[in-house]
Amino acid sequence: MLDIISELNVPIGLDDDGGFGLVFAITNAGTYSELQIDMEMHHSRPEEMLLVLSDPTGNRQIIQPVGVNPSIYRSYIIPNFDGIDVTGDWVLEFHDTAPGNTGEVRNLKLTWVR
Repeated sequence: MLDIISELNVPIGLDDDGGFGLVFAITNAGTYSELQIDMEMHHSRPEEMLLVLSDPTGNRQIIQPVGVNPSIYRSYIIPNFDGIDVTGDWVLEFHDTAPGNTGEVRNLKLTWVR
């Protein structure tokens, strides 16, 4: 069974040599086995991007390190949520680590799998 928690269908511009975080307030109490993050990211130098996921307790996990050059369409699977209540604010951080190039994120979807 899949539970789609959050979807964002409006393009969001990426800061040049900066960053921002998108907050996803999860109100559905419960536990899930994994989180899948799907998106389109258009950036002329995608290897400059650092993506970090922060959970409601403040723990941060790098989901895309600097130096990785993934495709425009990308999926990240974060496993091992068994027994963890996912209720609260999750933050997906986008950090453009070098000046000179910009881009945007499109069709962002967080899917929690029971």
